[in-house]
Amino acid sequence: NLLKIVILKNEQWSTIKTGQKPQFINGNRLEYSYDNKSLFEGGNEYFFFDTKDIRINGNGISYVNLNRLYETYLYTNPFRKNLPYNFASDINGDYLIRTIQGTQLSDYEADYSWVHFSLAMPKSINEKEIYIYGKFNNYELREENRMIYNPSLEIYEGILLLKQGFYNYKFVEKDSKKLSLNSVSGNHALTENNYLILVYYKKFGDRYDSLVGVGKSSSFEIVD
Repeated sequence: NLLKIVILKNEQWSTIKTGQKPQFINGNRLEYSYDNKSLFEGGNEYFFFDTKDIRINGNGISYVNLNRLYETYLYTNPFRKNLPYNFASDINGDYLIRTIQGTQLSDYEADYSWVHFSLAMPKSINEKEIYIYGKFNNYELREENRMIYNPSLEIYEGILLLKQGFYNYKFVEKDSKKLSLNSVSGNHALTENNYLILVYYKKFGDRYDSLVGVGKSSSFEIVD
């Protein structure tokens, strides 16, 4: 098979789907159909917060304190696995660096703040770790975005140093064997997601695959 299709949900390599085979070959045209190798869990809409004006309680923010840096405290988020679906317009895990305190050079003029995250949980999940998850750190699981359980408040807590802007985030669960993207956030067929399709071609004798095509779509645009 000289042609390889790769599909990513919301540009996350942890969601990679590959191995699709064409259903029909008509001359130089290949047609693919939806099958199990192209199915993704819907997941849930992302939480979000807005620190474009770092001094006020923007969307998703409970309160702000000023110490050496601004301290941004987000509302405590619920454990959503068993909650009904609730639509919220998001940017599918992405983030935008923005500030209204400067000119148009937000990447350079935006300030940093300590952002405090919290997830309501009646008890600690033994032998599993909870992480704050989003494109702001390339969806990586690092010690800095691992949450710590606070039994007195019955919440998981985490703190990240982030530039001003608009951020999407969710919480994911990891044990010794695998990462679970939806065990904390819930999983719904109605969730809107973006899909990135990468087409690779390997010529006979080549030792590498060449990227020859890129396509994008949304779950709102896909029909059976």
